[in-house]
Amino acid sequence: MLARSGDASGFLVSARAYVDEKPPLPAWSVFAFGGLGVAVIGIFLIGLLVLLRPSTATPSITQFDVSAERVAQGDPLTLSWMVLDADSVAITLNGAQVMQTDTDENNIQIDTTPFTPGPVTFGLIATNGDQQVQETRTVEIFVPLRLLSFAYSPNPLVRYVNQTITLRWDVPQASSVRIVGLEGFSTTESIDTAFSASDELSLTGIITTADPLTVTLIAEGAGSTTPLEQTVALDVIDPQCTTAAGGVTLYDGPSTSAQVIGTIPDGGFVTVNAQDPSGAWLRVVLSGGVPGWGQLSAFRCAVTFNTRDLFRELIVPTAVLPATLPPTSTGTPTATLRPTRTLRPTFTPTPAG
Repeated sequence: MLARSGDASGFLVSARAYVDEKPPLPAWSVFAFGGLGVAVIGIFLIGLLVLLRPSTATPSITQFDVSAERVAQGDPLTLSWMVLDADSVAITLNGAQVMQTDTDENNIQIDTTPFTPGPVTFGLIATNGDQQVQETRTVEIFVPLRLLSFAYSPNPLVRYVNQTITLRWDVPQASSVRIVGLEGFSTTESIDTAFSASDELSLTGIITTADPLTVTLIAEGAGSTTPLEQTVALDVIDPQCTTAAGGVTLYDGPSTSAQVIGTIPDGGFVTVNAQDPSGAWLRVVLSGGVPGWGQLSAFRCAVTFNTRDLFRELIVPTAVLPATLPPTSTGTPTATLRPTRTLRPTFTPTPAG
């Protein structure tokens, strides 16, 4: 410290002195303020990056469809979609992701065989960065009606012959089965209208129609809205015979006293469609549908049928009228009437065999 006198001499005196000076803040505050400054700068830079970063577009699903709302188990199901602004697309099943597809795909086909019958939910997830949208569709899987077998016996059937026909089928999952198309099978038995899923139908009768015989199975199930129909054309053949040596003479009735209408040469093939009540005569179908009767002993018939099972034609002769009519009061001539024979068909089933 220096001290100078105030008079004219200007005497200067020096003396040692000490001053204790303390800083206004503690020493550690330098580091605190330094860290705070760095944090402020970091926050500023991060905010600046966020502000300068380009915004991410929100993805959107413009279409998501299923090919059917009810699908038979085992049938294919198609999912189709359209998405915008997505970098990935995923498919979910009942909430669990099952596959991820490329963004350029817009449909996929799914095999429903392993699915359990009942409702299943399919989802479509479109993602773009951290943004995501989703849509769902529900599909009902049901067990379809499938025909495992539908057969008949005997095969082939023989027309005009008394026989037992048996139909057998197996349609799992069917609640009821109907059989239609047996109108051409003449039988005295009653035909049931409803059967179970796996069942059979046996009827004894005669196929009297010359038309093809087709039988249709109609099955319905609780889970199926469309009935299952299956038509089977039954193989039906005509009972055929060949003539024995010497040929066969045909009559217009089962009697040698009837009028002769023609002959069949030795070895000729003919179709027979009836027998007389005695079983000794067979009715032959000639060309044009003209019938003729020949003696059974003059034919050799195929082993596909037994002649005693043929349709039996009931022959009913008419009453014999008087040879002349009594004279009338007018004195007109009497007329002579010739006896006639009338053929009347009658269906009489006989046991097969």
